Amino acid sequence: MAARIVLGNGVFFLGAVILVSLGLIRTKRNILIAQILQEVFMGVGMLILGGISGFIVDMVAIVRNVVCIRWKYTLKWKLIFIAAQVGLYAALGAEGLYGWLPVMAMCLFTWYLDSENVVLLKVILAVMQLMFLIYDARLQNYVGIAVDFTSMITCAVGIIRAKF
Repeated sequence: MAARIVLGNGVFFLGAVILVSLGLIRTKRNILIAQILQEVFMGVGMLILGGISGFIVDMVAIVRNVVCIRWKYTLKWKLIFIAAQVGLYAALGAEGLYGWLPVMAMCLFTWYLDSENVVLLKVILAVMQLMFLIYDARLQNYVGIAVDFTSMITCAVGIIRAKF
């Protein structure tokens, strides 16, 4: 049990390092490419910790990013990705209500991903991270908890900076 927690947190940490480095990348295309690698590590880390829905949403996010790199992100794509996340978790998930938190968070993010409203995006990201914080606490994903908490703080700072 303890080895699984250490291994899951270690793999997730590799994804967290990539997540932090995204701030240094200049183009949207390269950000999406790096985020694919980040989602692989975070998704596998979640799976090791028993997080089926976390794994599902990360794998769908990889496909979403590939679509965003290659094609225009349209309403059709949004609906496909939301349906995929909900459908896959409904079919494969066994985590109960907690398992729906990452699904709801990622559906929210998927819906607003193309918004030009920076404040709205930061509010969505903060709400999303709060949902992941609860989920990560249940999984004993301590690295995830730190990432979630830090992301909520940086979103709050970003909202304040954007407003004032």
